[in-house]
Amino acid sequence: MVGKTISHYKIVENIGKGGMGIVYKAEDNNLKRTVALKFLPTSFSSDEEAKKRFIHEARSASALDHPNICTIYEIGEAEDGQLFISMALYEGETLKEKISKGKIDFDEAIDIIRQICAGLEKAHQNNIVHKDIKPANIFITKEGIVKILDFGIAKVKGHTRLTLIGATAGTLEYMSPEQARGEEIDQRTDLWSAGVIMYEMLTGKAPFAADYDQAIIYSILNKEPDLTGIPKKLKGIITRAINKSLSKRYQNTEDLIIDLNLIENKSFRRNKLSVQKSPAKVTRNRTKFIYISTFIIAVVIASILYFKIGFVENENGVNRITIEQEQSKSLAVMYFENIIDPEDKYHTGEMLTNLISTTLSQYKKIEIISRERLLDIQREIEKTYTTKLSPVLAEQIARKANADMMLTGSVVQEKPKLIVTIRLNDVKTGNIIDSYQIKQFAASQIFELVDSLSYIMRKNLNLALANESEIKPVSEITTNSPEAYRAYIEGINLVNKIYFREAVAAFKLAVELDKNFAMAYSYLSIYEANPEKKAEYLKMAVKLSDRTTERERLQILARNYEYNNDFLKASETYEKIISKYPYEVSSFRSLAEIYKNVMLKPNKGMEVLKLGLKYNPSDKFIMNNLAYFYAFLNRRQDALNMVDKYINLAPAEPNPYDTKGEIYALFEQYDSSRIFVEKAFNLHNDFPGKLIGVYDLLNEKYADAETYFNISREKNFYIELYKGQFYKAINKIDLYLNNDEGNVNMLAKEIPSYYETGQFSKMLRLTKEYTRHFAKGSINEFVGKTYIAWALLKNGNGIEAHKILDELKIVAEKNAPIFQLILDYSAGVIFYEENNFELALAKFQKVFSILTPNHWPSIYFAVTLLKCNKTSDAIELLQRITKYPVEYGISIGWIPGLFEQWPIPSVTSHYWLGVAYEKQGKIEKAIQEYSRFLSTWKNADFDSPKLKDAAVRIENLQKQ
Repeated sequence: MVGKTISHYKIVENIGKGGMGIVYKAEDNNLKRTVALKFLPTSFSSDEEAKKRFIHEARSASALDHPNICTIYEIGEAEDGQLFISMALYEGETLKEKISKGKIDFDEAIDIIRQICAGLEKAHQNNIVHKDIKPANIFITKEGIVKILDFGIAKVKGHTRLTLIGATAGTLEYMSPEQARGEEIDQRTDLWSAGVIMYEMLTGKAPFAADYDQAIIYSILNKEPDLTGIPKKLKGIITRAINKSLSKRYQNTEDLIIDLNLIENKSFRRNKLSVQKSPAKVTRNRTKFIYISTFIIAVVIASILYFKIGFVENENGVNRITIEQEQSKSLAVMYFENIIDPEDKYHTGEMLTNLISTTLSQYKKIEIISRERLLDIQREIEKTYTTKLSPVLAEQIARKANADMMLTGSVVQEKPKLIVTIRLNDVKTGNIIDSYQIKQFAASQIFELVDSLSYIMRKNLNLALANESEIKPVSEITTNSPEAYRAYIEGINLVNKIYFREAVAAFKLAVELDKNFAMAYSYLSIYEANPEKKAEYLKMAVKLSDRTTERERLQILARNYEYNNDFLKASETYEKIISKYPYEVSSFRSLAEIYKNVMLKPNKGMEVLKLGLKYNPSDKFIMNNLAYFYAFLNRRQDALNMVDKYINLAPAEPNPYDTKGEIYALFEQYDSSRIFVEKAFNLHNDFPGKLIGVYDLLNEKYADAETYFNISREKNFYIELYKGQFYKAINKIDLYLNNDEGNVNMLAKEIPSYYETGQFSKMLRLTKEYTRHFAKGSINEFVGKTYIAWALLKNGNGIEAHKILDELKIVAEKNAPIFQLILDYSAGVIFYEENNFELALAKFQKVFSILTPNHWPSIYFAVTLLKCNKTSDAIELLQRITKYPVEYGISIGWIPGLFEQWPIPSVTSHYWLGVAYEKQGKIEKAIQEYSRFLSTWKNADFDSPKLKDAAVRIENLQKQ
């Protein structure tokens, strides 16, 4: 073939032979580029099945546009009928050739496997399984880029299964057990092969190598590999990747990538900070040398901060978290004063402050105290917030934060240049350790400016990293866009003020300006209301998690574990964050919520928050969470005391007053509740407007309620629902959906209206549509399936409804306790709808025995009590429901969910109270409740059986 021209390709030389044919180097005469041509052997050209397989291979591979997959240019046919594929030609070597030279060091091996996984992830997302992952099919370019070659036996799910008699599907040493047995395979086979490659790179030999084929297959099916020589960090990953049990192996590539991301040593991915050929002028204060020697010795001798988290069971059986710590050096980076612009309208000083904190957090011998903690301490001291810190105030803040050193600075903009002055002080002695002035950078070069400061501090203060090559320019762990970072800072400020909708807009602007801004995506995944968009943002944050600090990366991964229902790993990761960064408050809150809402251990969650408050005594968010936890645990006074502590810390913020109002409401002190909600409203008029509107609605002050709802910018239809005007509510929801089609939460709000109006077929359609939006296996999908069962039952398909419950029972047994609680409540609803009230009561009692008395007052539970002749208990619960002012109470977030859409139960409870009083022979009270029900729904726009029944009952009672 060498020297021949095939189509528009001139064959230059033979460069290899693959499982499906010979590969040649060739020149593309049309596009003037060098390519690799792969030919199907002549003996196969006449075999239609082989040709079909080859074409299928090429089409599958050509669809995969990814940096770690070999690029396919063309599939063609020579004049003699011989098929070929034109592919990119790379300079470098195969992984097989590289391994033949000796074991590969840890960092490089992880880099290679990570790139292999990235390519496989792309293939698996397109339902393509490679089935022949082995070192010979992995090419490494001279630049270190991994390319997966030869999707020669790729299988597209749902496509005709293509086989060749006598063909070997993969090289033996890298075959999975199911492959060796000739069974149907999926992406987990590729993950097995990736695990084998990891093992081989690190040890120089395959884990199941043997002298003959039968022995290799026997080893794959029956023996466990010798993990001697495998680094400790990778043993667990390799063991899981090559687990013979499909269910215990990695289920998808993303999970394997996430575990690889948790490995701390990433020096192979880091670029050293290069010193510019024309460095900025630096003016130094020479007095630093009086103190610098002593300081360097202290830093070198000081131990690296290390926290170990553990759980000690007390006499009540509740695990108490303990943190053991050793002495360390810590640094408080104070707000950089903007001399020309004291209000810092463009956040220049704030950007410098945050960027310096971020880049210094890469150092292993120093702890950077978080900006949030410093701001909380400032508020505690001054009861307000200012960007201009006097030296005395800065020192007070640093001392209260237990900082060893304090970095203060100022910035002056003399367009286009910035003049930045910084000073480093020893907090205990007040002595100046060092000072600098930099004046060569423009505002657009703020990242380079920060990198220069970082470099100077590291060199002069001996703050070297554990591995020098781990240092990253600050733009690589934040963004390279000053405008994007400015929007990001604005978003964080809005979050701190509890203005979440405005914060989301700021973070969206940040990612518009920089599509690779990981932390902006991370914040969006927290505060975006739309669940589908939240999932998209989280996926982007995980994908870009290498572009963050270690602390931020762990936070992203922890939340991703939560999203994928791996609550054990989520908890372990949050614990890891707490152990390393005990002043990182969000991890305490997240871990506490898992204990309360998922593991159903609220006392343990409370202990986590109390520990967080111990390390962060001025953190308002922990105070807020802890107040709600106390309320959930029925500890009213503790809850109020904690929220008062929050008010004393931030008296000008609306959130603590709103929280106090909600806590009073949870304990049925509605007058006190409204007083504090109105205080919050006066501080920020759209913040708690919704709850004031709810109070007015319950008092049938519809015009006032609508005013407050509009002020709060709440997309609501509560007034229509309260009046029994369900068709109007549906039309209003449809209008909202037309403006925001992706709002799954709003979509689901129609379900109860269809239920009340008897439109059960539409109800079923909507429950399916709602559930479809959530990831397979997620807790939200689980909840959605309970709604589908409910809708099926109302459509007369009880058998199918119970079949779903049986399927969910199996899922619940394998998951966290919250799954079983949701299932029990849903089963109670199903039994209620079937008039099987004894079984419904058993389910509801089981659910609410776990929750405290101030749980969400479920109307299903109340009516079930009434039907089971527990009339007094039913009346007590129904009375609570008529006054209950919040959409979801202090309960588990998924109970009762969409089975009960507030405020419908607030009105129908009057009907059921009439039934209950009538049952007790209290005629006047019964008539009063029936009348209230009829009055409220007098303009209902649907044919309500309850309305007809209430009218008949009043007429009969009046005759008595």
